Amino acid sequence: MSLATRRADDLNAARDILVASLSKFPREAIIYYNLACYDCQLGQIASAKQYLKQAFRIDPNWISQALEDEDLKPLWSSLQATIE
Repeated sequence: MSLATRRADDLNAARDILVASLSKFPREAIIYYNLACYDCQLGQIASAKQYLKQAFRIDPNWISQALEDEDLKPLWSSLQATIE
């Protein structure tokens, strides 16, 4: 549902859907990852970094995805530094 809302260009509404789902699915890395993408696109870089850290703690496999995700482009240099 959040992806469809995002495609309708309402990042804030999509973000709200995901935030609400955190209490039900606190161990789903994809929720934190998508929140990072949305926050990054909304210019909320600090919270985007925090969501990414949580996603990576749950599932480190998301790191390679993050390094290619255009939504996270503003974070690429800091991500690259993290894995080097």
